[in-house]
Parts: sequence; C-alpha cells; structure tokens
Amino acid sequence: MHVRLYAPAVADRFVDPVFGSVVIGTTHLDRADGCSKPPTVFGFSEEAERRVAAIFQQRGWRVQRNRLLLDNAEPYRRDVTDPAHVWWSDGRATVITVP
Repeated sequence: MHVRLYAPAVADRFVDPVFGSVVIGTTHLDRADGCSKPPTVFGFSEEAERRVAAIFQQRGWRVQRNRLLLDNAEPYRRDVTDPAHVWWSDGRATVITVP
C-alpha cells in the first residue's frame, strides 16, 4: 500500500471547525513498482482505504468508514494506457481519529 499524508509544513496540520486538527491522506495499492514481484497492480483506492481503516480499527482507533462525501467518485475501470492501473473510488472518505 502507498499512503500519502498532506498538511501545511509550518503547522503539520489543517484546522477544521468541525474536526479540529486534521491531516488529509490518500492511499492506493502499489505493487511491483520495481520493488516486488509481479503481478503489477496500481490503484484500487477503495481496497487500499479498506485495508488502512482495518489496520487502525484493529488498534482500537475510531474509524468512520465513508464518513465524508467528497463528490469525486471514479467508476471501476482500467487505465487505457496502463491496464495494471485500476481507477476506483466511491467518492467518500473514511475518517480515522488519532488518539
């Protein structure tokens, strides 16, 4: 899995009136990108999100799956230029609360 976290460098977080201190993250599967054995797999954001949520939920962290509607859904499809890359997003974000 590949996880990217985003926040302003100065504060290391965003501040939201509803959620408080926030770091935004994205995730996707990233296999055989020069560092592992085939099959080559890229994308599958929904599956990667499920795995990340499960990891933190198993540690007792609060996980709210599909809590935020982002309105950026991508239907399941293979990239025309690279069939190993699968686009897939339900347009919702999972919220994970760090204790």
